[in-house]
Amino acid sequence: MDIRRLQRLIRITKKIAKNYDTFRFSAEDLSSLRSNLLSKIPTSELRELASNTLENHARALSVGWDDGRSYFVVKCNDATLGLLGYQHRDWDPDDVYWGGWIILSSLAGPKAKLYCFFETLRILIEQTDATCLYIEAYGSEDGSNIAKIYRELAFQQVGEIDGFYKDGSKMLIYRLDLTFLK
Repeated sequence: MDIRRLQRLIRITKKIAKNYDTFRFSAEDLSSLRSNLLSKIPTSELRELASNTLENHARALSVGWDDGRSYFVVKCNDATLGLLGYQHRDWDPDDVYWGGWIILSSLAGPKAKLYCFFETLRILIEQTDATCLYIEAYGSEDGSNIAKIYRELAFQQVGEIDGFYKDGSKMLIYRLDLTFLK
């Protein structure tokens, strides 16, 4: 995918954004997310990882500690559709950020999925000094199309760890240069 196509997709996403509201995650959101989103994650291992991450983040927020994570809840007509966000670790270069969880409800259609992905990019571009985004993705051999989606969105696969997850699946690592979007 060329950069012009990605920029065009961002413009389209802005048009559909009027149907969605994005709110910064708070500890009070945790119970709703647990029942509406986390329970829908396809594998128990990923469900547990997401749940533990959000619980730890909620605890950090409750005591005023910055754990480097920023999460946002996406709603449509008061229904929770998804969770998105990013992470900046203290040991990373100042301009490098990692994609956080993008978890979507089964009610989220293609437009909502597109919105969540590009909303993450918009927030990163507008609210941080990020010039580079890395994303870790679950690489199952069962026909998951996430690799194809990231490649179509101008991400480059820069790493792969075989057998990373308990079920033997790979972790795939993708990189997106954000400088052309700023």
